[in-house]
Amino acid sequence: MMPPYPQRGEKVVMLATVKNQGIDPVPAGTPVKVSFTVNGQLVSWSDDYLGGIPVGGMALVCANNGTLRKQCVERRYTWAFSVTAVADPDNSLAEMSEENKCCEADRQVYPPAPKI
Repeated sequence: MMPPYPQRGEKVVMLATVKNQGIDPVPAGTPVKVSFTVNGQLVSWSDDYLGGIPVGGMALVCANNGTLRKQCVERRYTWAFSVTAVADPDNSLAEMSEENKCCEADRQVYPPAPKI
């Protein structure tokens, strides 16, 4: 269960940890891209991480772009959403396995408890 956040008008930061499970390092200067969707709609993406990732290492990638559309969500009732992060969404990195680059999480947000 998540607290009643984000509130209307608040910004949300999308982060993903990208692990290199391959046999070669991702060289510095090679773009590592991640796309983020909410309920199947692309909301943000990262296309500027160039730090490289050693074999067995990880990188924390933060979204640096996003859509300009505003989504309206009814706040009086419980609402649920699904967030998906996909590393290398355009398959620009050579990988032996493409099956392990997506992570999806379902979340629910509840209204604040009444003040007593």
